[in-house]
Amino acid sequence: MCGFKPKVQRVGKEDVVAILIRLSKDWQQEEFEYFLILSWKLWHIRNNSEHSGTIPKASEVMEWCAQYINDYREARVTGGNGKDRNQYREIVWSPPEVGLLKINVDASEKKGSRCSGISCVVRNENG
Repeated sequence: MCGFKPKVQRVGKEDVVAILIRLSKDWQQEEFEYFLILSWKLWHIRNNSEHSGTIPKASEVMEWCAQYINDYREARVTGGNGKDRNQYREIVWSPPEVGLLKINVDASEKKGSRCSGISCVVRNENG
């Protein structure tokens, strides 16, 4: 990625989308993916620094980006669990026995917002 500044500078009246399209065509896929992840991470750091005031070292950011890309590529190959995607089988919902119910519950909380949510799905033998 050394010396990429001249490559990303605006040519004429290019907007951001035009720049990204040009880079996606001109750069190798690996280089372009790294640039996108780095850009995203820097945007994230900028937003967090507004609230927390902390900014990580450049080496930590670069290491994080490399690890993120490696994890992403591995997940695409393995399905995210370290297993080959071909080892997975399709999971099909099965109804409960007549007269019984299946209940699925999920909950979430947005950190720092003092808000939470819960949902519930109840199904009988007819779905």
